[in-house]
Amino acid sequence: MNRIILIGNGFDLAHGLKTKYEQFIDWLWKKEIEKIGNYNNPDSLDHIDGDYVTVYYLTDNQIRYLKNEQNKNFKSLKALCDQNIDMHPELIFKNSFIEQISNKNNIQNWVDIEDEYYTGLKKCIDGINEIEKLNQDFEQIKNELKNYLRAVNDELKNYTMDFPIKEIMGKIYSNIEQINSILFLNFNYTMTHKFYSGEYDIDLYDRFITKNIINIKKETIQIHGSIKDVNNNPIIFGYGDEIGKEYLEIENLNDNRFLENIKSIKYLETRNYKKLLDLIKSDYYQIFIMGHSCGLSDRTLLNTLFEHENCVQIKLFYHKKENDTDNYSDVIRNISRNFANKAIMREKIVNKMDSVPLK
Repeated sequence: MNRIILIGNGFDLAHGLKTKYEQFIDWLWKKEIEKIGNYNNPDSLDHIDGDYVTVYYLTDNQIRYLKNEQNKNFKSLKALCDQNIDMHPELIFKNSFIEQISNKNNIQNWVDIEDEYYTGLKKCIDGINEIEKLNQDFEQIKNELKNYLRAVNDELKNYTMDFPIKEIMGKIYSNIEQINSILFLNFNYTMTHKFYSGEYDIDLYDRFITKNIINIKKETIQIHGSIKDVNNNPIIFGYGDEIGKEYLEIENLNDNRFLENIKSIKYLETRNYKKLLDLIKSDYYQIFIMGHSCGLSDRTLLNTLFEHENCVQIKLFYHKKENDTDNYSDVIRNISRNFANKAIMREKIVNKMDSVPLK
């Protein structure tokens, strides 16, 4: 039997990486506001251009306000522009998608951004000419995400003993006597998985491995691409639910622009998906879910993994929160949406009493 370690963003967060959506969006707006704040004598200008917004009627005092470190965020800029005074600053977005996700308070995870893109895609069905703009705006987000995650990933060079390597190592390699091989199926773009696959030659890994771990076959697939190898494994960021009823309507438009960011089409640009299919067809396997929310934006792939006849078990390593609650139930509900056959789902998923937190 094989074991698939399904890795999501919660895995990186468990290692202290700043990969939350809100951390990315704060970084994006700080960069944008710093660019706006670099203008001198704005009183002589009627507008200031950033990369994603244009701000009209910004005064010297307001520029100084935005230069304050604690005000370099979207909330402060928006509050400035919402003032009920004569000639208050006016905020005009060049990128409508950034406007859409910045104004929404319910976006917590990366899957939520992908959901927002798909919502925008469906709206374009009735306004065909808008699809080009949506894709251009979304491409800007993807490029910014690459830049941000490259910087975050570089922080792995400064790993410390605070990393929960011993705890997570014990979970990944638990009860491996009957396991033929382990696949690290990484949905992240970062390299944190390498601490456990032996790809990083570090003392921390060597300290916790055993002879059994050394000998077991290990493989990695970064199914959504890698920021370290974007030429051979380009970043995939979009939507992946071909099961939803709206997808057929989108396909029937016969307009390839609507399929530009559909994950299952992007998968065909590399051998990754084929390698995954070959593995799950080759033998029985169990799935360990570590930090993946299992949202609908990966529904097609997850449905293939979960409902395959060779999948014998799905075990969730849930997130234990500081207030003594956890996300086990939330993720299980998400997992259920990836099953068409609920009876099979109940057979395969390990119950909470026999599950443990990731760390």
